[in-house]
Amino acid sequence: RVKEYIMKKYGKDYVSDLTNIGTHKGKGAIKDLARILEIPYTDAESIGDIIETTIDAGLQKKTFEEVVSAVNGKLDSWIEKYPELFEWATVIYGRNKTVGVHASGVIIGDEPLKEVYPLRWNANQKKMFTQWNMDVAGDLGYMKMDLLGLLNLDILEETNRILLSEGK
Repeated sequence: RVKEYIMKKYGKDYVSDLTNIGTHKGKGAIKDLARILEIPYTDAESIGDIIETTIDAGLQKKTFEEVVSAVNGKLDSWIEKYPELFEWATVIYGRNKTVGVHASGVIIGDEPLKEVYPLRWNANQKKMFTQWNMDVAGDLGYMKMDLLGLLNLDILEETNRILLSEGK
């Protein structure tokens, strides 16, 4: 309903859903490659679990080489057993995998977005959405909002509390 309100208030030409871009990272990248390379699922799980320790520790790395380095040799035997898996993981790690509509992200412009922003049609939802994600939208100076973000909900709740208390 918040999204509908924003569309109505600012106009459908000025508001668009954002793209959500999924990337090849962590355990998922290994499991995808292992399927293609016909590596046993249990081995892919074991390798993925080691890689996940870097994420669990808040150490999400930008390159696969950084991931391998962060696990301090725990992958050495796997690298020796499946060198092709690790070669390909180095290639795809961090690259785009999927493109979809962000569940709650919108961008708001001060002019019709189709004039200044690349848009694409979502046939399932029968509406336009951006071809760039939230980060790019923000870097370009557009107002972006994640309507389901917990911080946003806290801000809305506090705003509501203030407005109700001022009305008394």
